[in-house]
Formats: sequence, structure tokens, C-alpha cells
Amino acid sequence: DKIRLSIIADGIGKISFREAARRSDPEKSVFIKLNWNELNAGQIKDLIHLTGDRESALFLWKYCFTRAYRENKAGHCKLLMQYANSFRKNDKKWMEFTAGYNPFLQWMISGKFEDDRPPASLPSFFKAEMAASRGETDKAIQLFLLSLQEDPFNSRNARQAVNAIFSAGKKDLAYEKSLDLIRLDPFNPDFLELYAETALRNGLADFAFDCLPKLELIGGKERAAALKLKMTSELSAKGFPVPKLLNP
Repeated sequence: DKIRLSIIADGIGKISFREAARRSDPEKSVFIKLNWNELNAGQIKDLIHLTGDRESALFLWKYCFTRAYRENKAGHCKLLMQYANSFRKNDKKWMEFTAGYNPFLQWMISGKFEDDRPPASLPSFFKAEMAASRGETDKAIQLFLLSLQEDPFNSRNARQAVNAIFSAGKKDLAYEKSLDLIRLDPFNPDFLELYAETALRNGLADFAFDCLPKLELIGGKERAAALKLKMTSELSAKGFPVPKLLNP
């Protein structure tokens, strides 16, 4: 499948939206993923609607809603839910599946979950946020840990999961998971920054500051400088000395 998708991606290149709309279902899916940041919510919705296979369209809807939620794109999520409720309202499977995502649209709009019964089809990260909002700390931690297994390369979710675990008082576990992430993807600047921040909060200032040279290399000078300033300010506010870099 990976080889087939790679061939499709090579062939699709930077074609226009109009041309993508005439392509096959797999090509529409790849086009959305390659051009996500350039497409508006209406174009994404239209490509889902033009996907002929029912199961493929539903899977693509799930991908788009989940990604938009992770990126805090409430407008995208709202339009996708409106599409499901309007154009797929007579499809029982669509209605049963997409209804499970309504609580997260509510969360983005109102800041609270109105439905306390998440369906089994929801990703563990979503269930973890719902459990945390209800004060079910132990359950939320277990679900956040499961979400790190299910979707380990999602930087935004990983940050929220590690921070939630830390805030629940599981400092050593949060540090362990942040360390696992940089071992999993050593060249991800988001993971490296998360590890440095978690190490600092665990009293491992030397380890935290030792991440700065590598962060500058893979994330840029500005990002490394911003993190250094942030960590220096935190240490100074607590009256702690700022360590020298182990690997300048």
C-alpha cells in the first residue's frame, strides 16, 4: 500500500483542485493530504463528496475531521459536520459514525463536552480528553498512554498527552514518555522541545539545556533561542542557576 500511495503521490504532484476533483478516489485522498494547508474547508468537503466509494468517503471524512480538530480548525470541523448531517443524513452508517465526533465540535465551540458517552470508534486521545474533562484522572492517563501507542507521531497530541500525565502528578512517567518520543523520532523538533521542557520540570536542567544545539540544527536558531529564553526565565524565577551546555 505504501508503494502504491507513493506512486500516486508522485503522479499527482501539484495538479489543480479542478483536476483533482476528476481523479480517482485514492488520488483525491492523496491530493488532500499533500495540499492540506493550501485547501480551504469547502474544497476539502467537495472532494469528500465527490469520492464515489461510500467507505472511502467516510474514511476520508474521518481523516479530515480528526486532522482539523488536532490543528484547532473549528471552521473546518463545523463544515465537515454540517456536510455529514445534510448530505449523508439518510445513510445510517454515516450518521452513527459521525455522531461520535459531535462532542469534539462542541468542545471546540463551547469548551465543554455535552455528551459523556464516547462511542468505541473514537480515537483514544479523544476519549482521554473527555475523561480528563470529567475529572477521571486515572482513566484519562491510561487513555493518553494508549493514544501515544496508537498515533505516536502526532506532535500536538503527544504534547498534550505528556503534559496531562505530568499535571496528574505522574512526573516520572511523563519524562519517560517524552524520552520515548525522541528515541522514536530523533529528528522531530516538536518532540525534542517537549523532552527539554519535561526534563526541566523534572529538575533535569542539564539534560534540558543540552537539547538546545540539536534543536537549533533541526528546528532553527529562532526556535532554539526562544526555548533557551523560556527555560532560562523559568530557572531564574525559581532562583536556580542556568547550566552550561554539555555539548556546545
